[in-house]
Amino acid sequence: MRRALVLLSLSTLGCAAPAVAPEPFEAPHRAERAALLTRIAEKEAEVEKWKSANESLRKSIEELRERVEAKASELLLARQTQAATAAQLEVARAERVKLERRLREVLEQVAARELRLLQREREALAKAIEGYEASESVALAVTDNEAEEAGPPDESPPGRAGDAHAADEEAEHAPKAAVHGGVRAEEH
Repeated sequence: MRRALVLLSLSTLGCAAPAVAPEPFEAPHRAERAALLTRIAEKEAEVEKWKSANESLRKSIEELRERVEAKASELLLARQTQAATAAQLEVARAERVKLERRLREVLEQVAARELRLLQREREALAKAIEGYEASESVALAVTDNEAEEAGPPDESPPGRAGDAHAADEEAEHAPKAAVHGGVRAEEH
């Protein structure tokens, strides 16, 4: 039996068994030996099958690992791109806030300047109106005084009535020139 096991192990290792005639006590165990050798061959076939399956699984695992690494690198790149985009968005928001603030300041400055100009124009117009009203009342007073001095209108010399009319026209044009002059002075 011992010799059979040695021969069996030598045959599984690929070594050639020495060509020796079986001993007489081994003859009854030949059937057991054949069954054992068959079983060993089956187990070796199973081991080969497992080795083949193991190799295909190893290849599948390697391919899966490569795909996972590729997906991980894609995900990392996507996260980096997202972080860069988020940073750009924050910068754009800050710029927008800054521009909105600056625009508001500029609009407030323009509105204040326009308001000052309008107030100056209003003051100039008020002064011009006051001047016009004052000159008109003076012109009316002068005309009334001249009329009293001259007497009835039929008796007044034609040159005097024409002078009063010319004075009225001058009084009308003088405030307009003052108004235009005031506006022009404010505009410059």
